[in-house]
Parts: sequence; C-alpha cells; structure tokens
Amino acid sequence: MTITDFTVPSELANQYDLLYSERLYNKQGNDGTGDGYEGMDLVFHHALSAIHFQVQQKAEYSGYTIKLKSISLKDIKYKGSFSENITNENPSSFVSDPEWSPAAVVPTSYNIFTGDLKLTEIGGTNYHSDFSGAILLPQSFTSGDTAHITIDYSITPPSMSEISQTATVPLYKLSDEWEMGKRYTYNISIGYDTITISPTVIGWEDVNGDVAVN
Repeated sequence: MTITDFTVPSELANQYDLLYSERLYNKQGNDGTGDGYEGMDLVFHHALSAIHFQVQQKAEYSGYTIKLKSISLKDIKYKGSFSENITNENPSSFVSDPEWSPAAVVPTSYNIFTGDLKLTEIGGTNYHSDFSGAILLPQSFTSGDTAHITIDYSITPPSMSEISQTATVPLYKLSDEWEMGKRYTYNISIGYDTITISPTVIGWEDVNGDVAVN
C-alpha cells in the first residue's frame, strides 16, 4: 500500500488517524461446519505518531502564581508519503517495512493548548493532563532542525504584576524521532527559575476489527 502527499491538518479538530492492516491469507470465516460465518480478526497498526503533553508546577512557591498560557509545536513536517514497502508476498515469509518519506519542514504551528491554567505543585507524576493530543507524521530530528516546542506561561511574584514568559525547546534535545504507532508524552515541569521537559514513550495497542466473510 502506498499513500502519496498525505497531509496532517494543523487544527486538532480536523485531524484524523491513519491505520493500515495486516494481511489476511487464504482465511475463512466459517465455523468449520459450513453452517455459519463468524468473521475474522483484522489487526490494524497506526501509521502516524501521537503527541501528548502533561504539565505541572515544579514546586510550591509561597505567594507566587504560575499560569500556563499555551503549548505549541512549530516547524513540524506535516506532509509526506507512506508506503508499506512489501518485498515478499509469500504468506509464509511475508516481508513488509512500512515507512514515511516526509516533505520539507514548513513553519506550521500545532496549537496543543491555549488558555489560562493556574498550576499547582501536585508532585510526582500527577500532572495536569487535560490537553488535546496531536496526531502527526513520524519524523526524525537533528541538531540542524528548527522543529521545537513553544511554551508560553506567566509568573506573578508576591505583590507584583504578572510577568509573561516563553520557553522554546528544540525537539532534537528531547528525542531523535517520532516513530509510527507510538504515543510520545512530554512531561513539562514549570518552576520559578527553570522549566524542564522529560519525554516518555507509550506504545499504542493494536486495534482489531471484525470482518465478516460470506
């Protein structure tokens, strides 16, 4: 299977997943008696990557207020071609090496969160995680890339006005690539004088679809 010039919309509401299925060879859906058909499991795999953010305040700063304003992914590759790269059709030794050929980087911005969320220090891995995720093209990152995360937030010290802050983090400093079928969770901790991001990767589960065969 080959898909050319597939584009992932920058607006989260317009994004949709892209799946490709494992192949079925000479399989029947009957129950062995010829009396009925029960269908077969069809296993799908994610052809895209998923991105998610979790945010917390680094510590409890007495008298300080820290608010998250926005999280954006910028200069991301959003258009490319996908191929399953089948090199052997024999059912007993089927070989497939699916991959993407992303198009050039463009200055597209994926706004993951926009609001005015007051953060609290809630410790451990208990992050604020009510942010929309993004489904994006798998791609690699090097030191020469401009792809980055932009985090806008504010700090209000005691008896002072709100101070706007912006943190820009190159993606190559966090991970080498976004792989197909994986969800990347970026854990963001915002402090009074530092901001840290610690990425983790959680594998997606296969999705089974029942296919009736007559």
